[in-house]
Amino acid sequence: MRFMPVAQRRLRTALLCSLAVAAAVLLSFRGIYEPDLWYHLAQGRETAAGRLVRSNVFSFIHPDFPQAYTSWLYDLAGYSAWQVAEGVGIQLLHASLLALTFALVYRACRERAPVGAALAVLAIGFFVIEPRAIPRPHVASFAGLAACMLLVERARRLGSAAPLRWAIPIVAVWSNLHVESVFGVLLIGVFAAGEFAYPAALPRREAVKAMGLSAAALLATVVNPYGWGLERYLYENWSVPQILNIAELQAPSLPTYRAFFVYAVLAAVTEHERTIAMHPMTVAIGSVLAAIGIEPQPYKASKITA
Repeated sequence: MRFMPVAQRRLRTALLCSLAVAAAVLLSFRGIYEPDLWYHLAQGRETAAGRLVRSNVFSFIHPDFPQAYTSWLYDLAGYSAWQVAEGVGIQLLHASLLALTFALVYRACRERAPVGAALAVLAIGFFVIEPRAIPRPHVASFAGLAACMLLVERARRLGSAAPLRWAIPIVAVWSNLHVESVFGVLLIGVFAAGEFAYPAALPRREAVKAMGLSAAALLATVVNPYGWGLERYLYENWSVPQILNIAELQAPSLPTYRAFFVYAVLAAVTEHERTIAMHPMTVAIGSVLAAIGIEPQPYKASKITA
């Protein structure tokens, strides 16, 4: 095996980091339409003043309605950034999270793929997330999910559950930034269960450890001021489309998310070429995440009666 010289390795790392930052800047320093930004800044202002939001305080109709506001830490960071540099501060925070996401995705790909393949995934991924690369708490979930994927890939390469220990502190922090931390736990759990049922990357004993670590990561979602409110909040919002048609909970559509469908087709073709060697864990993870991302949510138009 030929090792790359240290100087060359450092140069490549610097170039890749510069590429990640440049991509993040392109997505952050642009004109966007995001009316909810002011709502999030107001939530952050309340937290900064020592008034952690636990009810729908900005509603003049029902301000006492209980609200598990799960992204309190993101909004506090956003408000702090606004206090320092106003809009530029928000853009810098946004760019930092996106750059971290790109870097983590690249590292996860490099666990099993060459540089060219990893860069190809990033290139397509750039266009996949572009429609949703707006200054909202879900951007923190981009980075959190990429971090969990890196842990899974590293555990797979090493044949050990040890790397998955980092999922616990990652999820604990992530749970204070955005509710989708539960999807990181789901990813770890599906990987562990798949390896237990059909050991390939992990011995069954390590798969049992991985299952225990996924359970511990689930418990880490309560390390926030709202406890199990994250799960309740997610369930309530998942049920919202039964009454109201909220775009964020709908399946991706054309033409807005055309890059997503291009990516899905390419992934399907790639997996078809290696179906015989495909591990059930890969199928399970792909199926679960596809069901979450693609399956249309029920929609029931509300009626207003006199």
